[in-house]
This record gives sequence, structure tokens and C-alpha cells, in this order.
Amino acid sequence: SLASITCNGIAAVFTQGQVSSQGLRLVLSGTRRVGSLPGGDGLTVLGGASFDLDPGVNVRGAGSEIVGNARVGVLVQNAGSSFSMRGTLVGANEATGLFIANLATVSQVAASEFSHNVGVGVAVATSTELMDFRGNLVHDTQTGVVPGGTTMVGDGISAGNAAVGMVVGNTLSGNPRFAGIFSGARGTLSQNDGMDNGFRLYAYDSPGLTIDSTNRVQGRAEGAGRPAVTTEVPR
Repeated sequence: SLASITCNGIAAVFTQGQVSSQGLRLVLSGTRRVGSLPGGDGLTVLGGASFDLDPGVNVRGAGSEIVGNARVGVLVQNAGSSFSMRGTLVGANEATGLFIANLATVSQVAASEFSHNVGVGVAVATSTELMDFRGNLVHDTQTGVVPGGTTMVGDGISAGNAAVGMVVGNTLSGNPRFAGIFSGARGTLSQNDGMDNGFRLYAYDSPGLTIDSTNRVQGRAEGAGRPAVTTEVPR
């Protein structure tokens, strides 16, 4: 708790295997890439590890700061790996703010801010779970390529063939492509707002996803944001 971990290689905090950890009010910043090795992430949870970041924090900005790292802010991957975070700032990382991959589960992300990350603010990859995402601010994502990708994107939230559970009461603003884009996703989007995105919330091939009429997320290319699930991505 109350630790500052800066300018390391690979990751500021790295957890792997059958371990369970907590962190409170950490500062994880300036992680570097080392030669040809993968990494440069702020916090990495792999191989069945469990990490609870800022438990009990209920106010945005009152938790940890994961900023200015050379790749992903928080990377959670592999079957059995689990993660939660509250009140955390994840900003100005050179790739995705939070990347959930390879069968991992994130139980809750609440009262957190994802700001000026590159490519995607929050990415939920195929066959993963983000069960509760509420009260967060995802804004000003920068256009770029996500790790392992080739296409330039700039989305607030991106989910593909994943369970996104409840996405409730978030503000998604200033993202240059989609505020949120969902392909084959399952869950419910409710009471989200935001403005000045390239496109509003958008879903395709997602019969298990509900985008209800309480959402007020605006996109510049589509006006005030119609609360509907559509069938194709605009070009």
C-alpha cells in the first residue's frame, strides 16, 4: 500500500500463478520496454493469479495511479486469472488502459478513470469476462494500434464475443472512433452517457446484448445517439 513503483522494465507489478494479492493507492508509472522482450505494462496479472486493486475505494481519483507506461496500463490474461479495481486512474499509457485477454475474468471496475490511453480505453477480448463496469469515466482515447493488432482504432470500450455483464452509469466522451463497440458480446448497457465521440455505442452480431433506452451517448457522425443495436459497422 501507498507505494510508488516507477521506471522498471517489463512491468511495475507482475503477478503470476496461484497467488492472491491486493494493492492500495499504488503509483505504477514509467515502465519501459526491455530489448525485444514483451512488456512495458503497469500491472500484469497472469497464469491464474488474483489481484484486487484499491478495495473499498468508492471515489474516483482516490485510488491508485497507473500512468505513462510503455504498453498496457493493466493486463489481465489466462484462464483462472481474476482482477478488480476501484477508484483508479489509468492514463496516458502507450497502449490500452485495461486489456482483458485469454479467458481471464474481471469481476468489477468501478469509479475509475481511463484517460488518454492509446487504441482502446478498455478492451475485452474474445472468451473473457468483464462482469461489472459502473461509474467509470473513459475519455480521450488516442488513435493507435492495440497490442497484437494491425488496425488503427480509438475506442472507449471494445468487446468481442465476451461477457460484459452490467455496463452501467459510465461516461464515455472524446473517443475518436466508437464510444463503445461490441461484437458477439453479451450483457446489458444502461444509463451511460457521453459526448464528442466519433460514433456512439454500437453493436453487431450481438443478440445477447441489450442497449436500453436510458443510454445517452453521443457520436459526432450520428447525432444524439439512438439507443439501438444495429447490424453492421458504419464505414
